Amino acid sequence: MRACIDELTHQQQHRAHSSPLPKRKFPTVGVGGFFQTDVGYITQDAASRAAVGDLQDGSDFRRARIGVKGQAWCATSYNLQVDFASLNRVVFTDVWMQMKRDWGNVRIGRFRQPFGMEAMSGVTDLAFIEYANTFGFYPFRQTGIGAFGTMDEDAGTWFLSGFRAESDGIGASVGDDGGWGLAGRLTFLPYDCESTAQLLHVGFDYALIAPPDDTVRFGAIPEAFLAEEGVGRIPNFVDTGIITAENVNQFGVEGAFQNGRLHGQSELFVTIVD
Repeated sequence: MRACIDELTHQQQHRAHSSPLPKRKFPTVGVGGFFQTDVGYITQDAASRAAVGDLQDGSDFRRARIGVKGQAWCATSYNLQVDFASLNRVVFTDVWMQMKRDWGNVRIGRFRQPFGMEAMSGVTDLAFIEYANTFGFYPFRQTGIGAFGTMDEDAGTWFLSGFRAESDGIGASVGDDGGWGLAGRLTFLPYDCESTAQLLHVGFDYALIAPPDDTVRFGAIPEAFLAEEGVGRIPNFVDTGIITAENVNQFGVEGAFQNGRLHGQSELFVTIVD
């Protein structure tokens, strides 16, 4: 809002001394998209077949996304992105409205919840072609409201969020017992040198989730995706089955470093199910 007032004042002063400035038009619209496809050829020994079955070679479109984003007004932005790769349905990925304030930003809608370094990375920036098996513990995309910003001259970030849990691919969440969550993330750059492309990143994560209908299940596909369902689908290598749970506390520590072209990252999670 202050940026808009400053811009308006500047325009008024300019009109008093010269020709008027063109008025900026809202909303602005930018269209984009991308797709990712996986192709895999698999060999197994007898122990692997006994554990997970006879896995098939295959290929599939992992993601096929299109979206629009822009400014609804001078301090209000939006993002509407959908994925067409899921079988028989369109999936909402990022669908949110965001307002910029003096102290940070407020976001409302469906977005990545602030937990985990890899989960907060865009899918075009992953270190490998898939998320690690720890992905099964992330709250990931849920519908809620969050606030975030930077601190110490961009040497740190903070993000707090409250959300409905768990929601399906179009953001729907049902259940009259539980079905809510809180998440928070703090990150710091203890060392950052642009001239030598060196940095050290550390972060801390926490989430509290009261699952709907007092049940929770953690599962994750392996680090390859060759079919959404059917004979070609690789089964979950991580799957707890359904657990009766009143609430779930999750703690995370993350770290990353860069030294020129050398990069490394790691995360540790502890999940306590009550």
